[in-house]
Amino acid sequence: MSYAMISQSQGVDISWHHALERELGDDPIDGLIATYAGTGPEGLCVISVWQSKAHADRFAAELLVPTLQRLGVTADQQTRRSIIEVDLDDTATYVRSPSAAGA
Repeated sequence: MSYAMISQSQGVDISWHHALERELGDDPIDGLIATYAGTGPEGLCVISVWQSKAHADRFAAELLVPTLQRLGVTADQQTRRSIIEVDLDDTATYVRSPSAAGA
């Protein structure tokens, strides 16, 4: 079952996300299907889609947390953050063609 995580962090912007990506390196991340990131009125929003929750958990434990620590981010320094977890079982994907977008 695919798994998605939506993370909202106040006080940081897309440049912070790009710095984190550079620190993580160019190697493929096991189980990561796609990542979408952008900023809005509530700060940075990152949506990541994984092959499974186990893949997402392993990434967080083995790569993300150590990388944040290397960047000097500690638990007491983190911005207000909310996370939504979504199991993507029995979902449908709809693709709109460019011609349908203007209709």
